[in-house]
Amino acid sequence: MAFGSFGGSDKKPKRQSHCLVGAVFKFGVKQLRPQDVYSIGRDPRSRIHLPSDTVSRRHATIRWTDEAGGGFIVEDNGSRNGVKVNNEQVKKQHFLSDEDLISINPFNLRYRVMVGDLDMIMLSETAGSEETRPLDAESAGMAAVDAGPDATLSGKFLGQELVEICQLIVQNKRTGVLEVKGQMHGGLLQFERGKLMRAEASRLSGKDAARALLTIPSGTFNFSRQGGKSDLSGEPIDLTELLAELAPPKDESAVAGGRSGSTTVLDVGSSDVGNDTLAE
Repeated sequence: MAFGSFGGSDKKPKRQSHCLVGAVFKFGVKQLRPQDVYSIGRDPRSRIHLPSDTVSRRHATIRWTDEAGGGFIVEDNGSRNGVKVNNEQVKKQHFLSDEDLISINPFNLRYRVMVGDLDMIMLSETAGSEETRPLDAESAGMAAVDAGPDATLSGKFLGQELVEICQLIVQNKRTGVLEVKGQMHGGLLQFERGKLMRAEASRLSGKDAARALLTIPSGTFNFSRQGGKSDLSGEPIDLTELLAELAPPKDESAVAGGRSGSTTVLDVGSSDVGNDTLAE
């Protein structure tokens, strides 16, 4: 998701956000913050826990570096089975770029760089945990975030990423308009506290429009808290079955070790582990 900028004045500094997309994360996304160091391994105490015998206890690390203008790097900690980025073996460390695919068999993690406020569709994380903080009934849809009311989050999407964005909006009870543009068609989805109240795509409306938009293979999107109809009425459009239907097949390796209850399945396949040995 190479995203656009905040809404509002052009003089405002652009805020970059970084994340990993993977089936091991609750709701499919792990936000990365420059001040933190992310240990990756089989050890349950790892910031990014990968429960597989082919993963070393302290397999790799993702951390921020100020070199080359600043960015995240992934380091192989001398693991038995190694780390690959875009199918190339990492000898020591690799400076990550948007859309890089990090492979630690049998897991794939997609690195994404955003310009905009990821907190618009996510809840803050509890320190040291990849779980998102639940909202109580009173604060649902009104959680305080850093961005102002005119902020936007926009950019490209590939494959299932638009489905993942909608999952975050629904789960975190966000309000706003998600505009979608594909090569052949586009439209919008309007949410009110996580409920889809309006969907339009070409000549379609309702659930048919939502299905048409969420099955676009690639394109651009823009999520804004402002805009859309203010006089919404009628019953919400049920997205539960549609999101479940459009999610990729469950990756059993990603839910090993008793994690199936907190994992949302995303567009990240398992790699072939036939040549890997058990890690120490």
